[in-house]
Parts: sequence; structure tokens; C-alpha cells
Amino acid sequence: MSPVTIVKHSGEEELFSDQKLLSSLKRSGVSSEAAKEILREVKDRLYPGIKTKEIYKLAHRLLRQKSRKFAANYSLKKAILKLGPTGYYFEKFVAHMFRAWGYEADVDIVFQGKCVPHEVDVVAKRKDKTVFVECKFHNNPSKKNDIKTVLYIQSRRIDLMESNKCPKFNEFHLISNTTFSKDAIAYANCMGLEILGLNSPGKATFHEVVRKYDLHPVTCLKRLRVKHMNFLLEEGIILCKELQAKKIILKKLGLKQAEIKSIMNEIEDIMEASQ
Repeated sequence: MSPVTIVKHSGEEELFSDQKLLSSLKRSGVSSEAAKEILREVKDRLYPGIKTKEIYKLAHRLLRQKSRKFAANYSLKKAILKLGPTGYYFEKFVAHMFRAWGYEADVDIVFQGKCVPHEVDVVAKRKDKTVFVECKFHNNPSKKNDIKTVLYIQSRRIDLMESNKCPKFNEFHLISNTTFSKDAIAYANCMGLEILGLNSPGKATFHEVVRKYDLHPVTCLKRLRVKHMNFLLEEGIILCKELQAKKIILKKLGLKQAEIKSIMNEIEDIMEASQ
């Protein structure tokens, strides 16, 4: 088969890559054999100029047919995007991540730096350390965190570190739902900034952490309408496992018992996929 030119979310064109699709399918937890079978089916339906979102939809549908429990992991990137358009729910999501690591975590706390005040997105504490976290949420999945981003974060870190009015902290983290440029990664490593995103060389990636600790957001759920998802987020229910423990709230949405049972079954599938 001749190389096929596809169109990315940004409008840029590139050649379709077997390896990129295989890698994304394998990250869902599906077997190599099943991933290769889906790849073959996707390639049979490619055409010049096809958009990446169409390839995603096709691959997701095929994955759901073959291994429904892994489809949620494959769509995780899109589910995180649905926590937007602002970064507020993403900050709460990151706070849950730190709680899974054994911290107490709060969001949006203002501290006085040496020069100016700063709002810290997440403050995480446990007996051995205190961590300040800057969250960078992007609605465009192709948006990278470049060198300017980490330079800005490092300047905030220094201003807070040198302040006698700011509580002492041990680490400063930068967490994003997208990737980091090579320069951004190199600078962060050099300066001692901890970064977590879709590419975290030598460390677990953002999505791997989500899977390991069952941190799938309710935006993963295909059986919930958008208005229902928004209601849950406004009620402070960010994670699927939170909804699983508070399923009674679904009755407030006017859902029938059969619909609630279907949603609970979907959550069980997602939890199983993360094992």
C-alpha cells in the first residue's frame, strides 16, 4: 500500500504511521495481536486527506467491538480534553492524582512571593514533603508546552522559594494534558522541575498514572450525555470511581434504573481495563 497523507488536528499534513497507531492501541492495554488486526482494518479504509479524528473514531469503534473494556483507555486523551474548556476541573483532577500518591491536596491557593503574589494550582502535602503544582491544560491536543512555559514556571518557583511569606515547599511540579518540547524537558530536568505529561522521558506518562490508580474521569463514560457530565463535574464528582460510590446522584438526573445499571457496568469495564 502506498503511503497515505493524513490531516492532523492543527491542519498540518503528514504521512500515516503504522507505528503511531499501533503504539496508541497498545497503550490501551489491548494485545499486540488485536492491535495489529485493528491496524489492518484501519489501513483498508484510509484515503488521502483523511483527518486524524476520523482515524481515531474508526480505531476506537473497532477496538470497542473487539475489546470493549480497553476502549476507555484508548479514548483517555479525548476524555481529559472534556474536562475543559477552562483548567479548573483539570486542577481538581490533578489533586486526585496526588491523593492517590498519599498526599492531602487542595486547589487554588494564593501565596506571596518575594516580588508578587502567585496562585498555586495544587498544593499537596504529606509527612515527608510539600509539593506545589502548576497545571497546564490545553484544549488543543496538539499544543505543546515549550521552553517559554517552563521558563515562566521556573521564575514563579524562584519568586516563591525566596519569599519569607510563603510556606516552604520541597518540589515544584508542572503537569499538563499534552506533551512537552525537547527543550522544555531538557530545561526542566536541568532546573529540577518535575514534569508530567503525555511524554515524560524515563518516567510514567500522565495516562499511565491514570490507569495505574484508577483515575479515569467521568468524561470517559459513553453512556452519559454532555449535560449529565457537566452536572456531575459541577457537583464535584470528577472520577468514575467517585460516581461508582455515589451512584444515587444519577437519580437526580432523571435516569431510569436500567440506564443507571448500564453506566455502572461501563464503569466496571473501565476499572477492569486499568488492572
